[in-house]
Amino acid sequence: MRICLTFVVSVVFLLGFVAPGVSSSSPKLEDGQDAEILKLGEKIYNLHCRSCHMPYGNSRIKRLRLSDDEWKYGSKLEEIEELIAEGIEATQMQPFKTKLDAKEINAVSVYVLSLSKKNGRQASLPVSKQKN
Repeated sequence: MRICLTFVVSVVFLLGFVAPGVSSSSPKLEDGQDAEILKLGEKIYNLHCRSCHMPYGNSRIKRLRLSDDEWKYGSKLEEIEELIAEGIEATQMQPFKTKLDAKEINAVSVYVLSLSKKNGRQASLPVSKQKN
């Protein structure tokens, strides 16, 4: 029993540091939803965001990089959701409010947050294997 409890505590501890996926400003999620939301967010990111921001947010162009902590337009979940929904005027960042629903915007925002160093994500490590 003690080994099992130690294992569970270790796994919970590691998940909190290796793949948290949700910032402290994120809505409270039920158990098991984190992975589901990250997977959906990753899928949406790969479809709509990857071409500019590159896999795992590792763009060579600094202003497009999401894998660092230098975000010009906000780094809180609510700010990222608004940015994705509304876009950024006079840039290539288009609004997605007519293309994605609220759940999808939240999921891709959570995934984007998971890419930053501040949130403990190592951008070189994928949430799941991506097809090139």
